[in-house]
Amino acid sequence: MATAIQLSDSLYKMSPAEVVSVFDAAARKLLGISGDEFIERWKNGYWEDPDSESWVMEVASLMPTL
Repeated sequence: MATAIQLSDSLYKMSPAEVVSVFDAAARKLLGISGDEFIERWKNGYWEDPDSESWVMEVASLMPTL
């Protein structure tokens, strides 16, 4: 299992696998869907106004680069 690399006392660089794991956990906790389901919905315009839904934007801010 990859682990974050400490860059300084308070700054860490996460591996790509860790980024996906954090994103997936947030989608599951905040929206009750997997990270993959979130990405599918995001790409298909499921949320008409995602800015109006704070949990959606919080998860979106963690989305790995597509």
